[in-house]
Amino acid sequence: MRRALSAALLAVGIVAVAAAPAVARDGRERRDSAVSITGRVDVVKSETVDGPVVSVDGPVSIRGFVNGDVYVVRGNVTVDGRVNGTVVVVRGDVTVSGRVDDDITVIDGRARVVGGTVHGDVKSSDRPRVSEGGRVTGDLEKLDLSGWFTAIGFALLAYLWIAVSVSLLVVGIVFFTVFPRAGDAVVRVAHTAVGPAAGWGAIIAFGVPIAAGLAISTLVGLPLGLGALLAMGLVFCLGYVVSAAALGRLILKEQSGLIAFLAGFGILRAAAIIPGLGLLVWLLASAYGVGVLAVAAYRGGRAITPEPTAPSEPPEPSESTAAPS
Repeated sequence: MRRALSAALLAVGIVAVAAAPAVARDGRERRDSAVSITGRVDVVKSETVDGPVVSVDGPVSIRGFVNGDVYVVRGNVTVDGRVNGTVVVVRGDVTVSGRVDDDITVIDGRARVVGGTVHGDVKSSDRPRVSEGGRVTGDLEKLDLSGWFTAIGFALLAYLWIAVSVSLLVVGIVFFTVFPRAGDAVVRVAHTAVGPAAGWGAIIAFGVPIAAGLAISTLVGLPLGLGALLAMGLVFCLGYVVSAAALGRLILKEQSGLIAFLAGFGILRAAAIIPGLGLLVWLLASAYGVGVLAVAAYRGGRAITPEPTAPSEPPEPSESTAAPS
């Protein structure tokens, strides 16, 4: 028992020594990094951090030397010592009365240089300030994040529009090239069975996702629900293609299914560029196309049974084959 207790105490001591900051020959404490989650980070005057300083939801005070970068989310940073790297803060302020050897970037906050020195650019959402005695060798800039977010939003929407358009175009070309008769058949259904197609499209478009959601909420029906949602994504794409072809056939009349699809597809994708209208057009076109496919599948699956015909009477015997009297 004593041996086990001694071994445990020895292990704890080894871990404590390994976790403690190392002491250099010059008497300064050293550690490889400083990371904190929902807590404060302090780099004291006699301490050196040979690596990054990271803090999430907590302030950072640097009075010693940081030989790396400083990253903080939701917390203020005070530099009274020296940082040999960049300082990036999101939702917080930076106050420098010491020295920073690279750029300072503050998003949703302000950077202040109070009697300190920054050998780089200082950028912050609120206009950065340099008090008397402070020095910045780079540029002072107020960040305009609204322009950044607007540009990023437009870029994402453009990428999404291009990706969806290319995918649907490939699906439509393959469908009307490989299955031209089936394509013509569903386009005819779209023009001749508007009511049933719209009704079944609404039922499927709303009913299947609701049923899939209920199935996912149960452990047994989880695979079935996920499979139904994935299948609905593919069916909706094909329904959009069918609606595009039906729209194109209304304009071009007697053209082939592929040509009609390309014409209607161009109109629908042009409408998708309009904010708000694009999503509505996508939902309506996809739902109606799904209804068309359901009606076409029902009509094609019905067995065509011929009407029974009355048995034909045997022919009367001719005179040459009549029995002799």
